[in-house]
Amino acid sequence: MENSSDDVFLRIVLGLALALLALAALATLARRLGLRARVGKPWASESSPRAWRYVGIAAALGAASVLASDPTSNVLALSVLALVIAVLLTAPALDDVACGERGVRRGWHARSFGELEEWRLTGEHVRWRLFGDWNACSVPKALHPELRATLERLAPGRESPFKD
Repeated sequence: MENSSDDVFLRIVLGLALALLALAALATLARRLGLRARVGKPWASESSPRAWRYVGIAAALGAASVLASDPTSNVLALSVLALVIAVLLTAPALDDVACGERGVRRGWHARSFGELEEWRLTGEHVRWRLFGDWNACSVPKALHPELRATLERLAPGRESPFKD
């Protein structure tokens, strides 16, 4: 089979996509490790629906099947596909929340308990203010005494009086 300019262009585009996705995968992994370090051992977490991730994975599979029709591009196309799926599966969703032994997280943002602007521990939830918005994560009642003691020790005087 001849090497046409379209084949060369496709390999260049796939190579650039692969390089960018490798950087995105490394950045996602580094961010996840940083979030995990700030939150600590998880006590509770809630995940948002993953429908958009599955749509992205399906689109990546469809695109890879079209791109992989050229045998010389198969390895690049499959590598791009693998990295797209890895990034989609490891990136936190914007509405995912977690509470751990050292802090709380929503999406890509985490705060140690000492960094919280305000907090509440009411009902079944710990609530905290992040960028001016209130966030909540359900925490088992059995953990509330330890969580309250930790919050009062690390974020003293920042318990919200419920005025909004």
